Amino acid sequence: MLFVAWNVIQSTASSLFPRHGALSLALVYFTFSIGCFTAPLLVTIFGIRVSIPVSGATYVCYILAAAIGVEYLLYPTAALVGFGASTIWTSQGLYMTIIAEGGNRGQLNGIFMGVFKLSVVIGQLCAVFFVERDGRNERLQYIMLGIGSLGIVLQLLICSPSPEGWAKSKPPRLPTPRESLRSVFQALSDRRFQFIVPLIIFQGLTTALNNSVVTRLMPLDRVPWFMLGFGIAGVSGAFVAGKGYDKFGWKPLIFCMLGLAIIAYLAVVAAVWADVFWFFLAYSAPMGFADAICQNVLMSTIIGFFASNSTPYFAAFRLVGALLTAAAFVVFPFLPYIVCEI
Repeated sequence: MLFVAWNVIQSTASSLFPRHGALSLALVYFTFSIGCFTAPLLVTIFGIRVSIPVSGATYVCYILAAAIGVEYLLYPTAALVGFGASTIWTSQGLYMTIIAEGGNRGQLNGIFMGVFKLSVVIGQLCAVFFVERDGRNERLQYIMLGIGSLGIVLQLLICSPSPEGWAKSKPPRLPTPRESLRSVFQALSDRRFQFIVPLIIFQGLTTALNNSVVTRLMPLDRVPWFMLGFGIAGVSGAFVAGKGYDKFGWKPLIFCMLGLAIIAYLAVVAAVWADVFWFFLAYSAPMGFADAICQNVLMSTIIGFFASNSTPYFAAFRLVGALLTAAAFVVFPFLPYIVCEI
């Protein structure tokens, strides 16, 4: 529920706040990267059940700032979201590691990503009915504020992992802040981790491309339809990738992802050249499928490689992705684009 609201606000922020939307989202991902250094320590201290709802509350702060329309509040709340995101996603990775079993990690991650992508679909369906081409869309943003707040309440109901699983994943003693920082740097220098960095780059650039470039190439009332196509394809891709990873491994999925990405990039070029909205939908479907494959392979590989100590590796994964996304959010809005008026 929380990400039902967040995905709508993130996908429309650049259009609703042309001067500050993309830059505030860049700040989200910049502070996200900083927070990844302390996230392993915070998750170890407070545990998963506390870390997830407290971190999730930071998202609601940004949604509130967008709803009341005070643009300069976007920046401090964006910084809060970044630090919260680093903890919530490190907690999520650790939780998946604890409950995953050897032969089903792809399927388990597929189920999680499928439900997560479904939040995009639900959110964009709401936006289809409430978004306006002109105006500040206060009604849509207040609806998202209510949905996001409900999401925090539901996060309080998350079941704790089994004591045995938590004991296996928890370090024998509480690390110091310096040790927490060192563990993230050690993860970054691990050659096995560096093997998946190209996938992290692809995912980070896709996030920025969708939310700061492609959505600005079309009228605001077309954005929900575009994101809806991305979300539906993502749900399908997540479940297919989950089963495919367990059965065939990562190599066939990577080739499939690359082929779909090439089709998507050709479609968005055609959309700008021909000024036809349907080409944007032709971009959103294969890219949504490819993005779901990428995320499933990343999560499943980290769990498989680093099951005994996955927390710093998930933090490093989010650190690299957040830095790239932040840089792209800063650079992309200043590049010249042709805006479709259809």
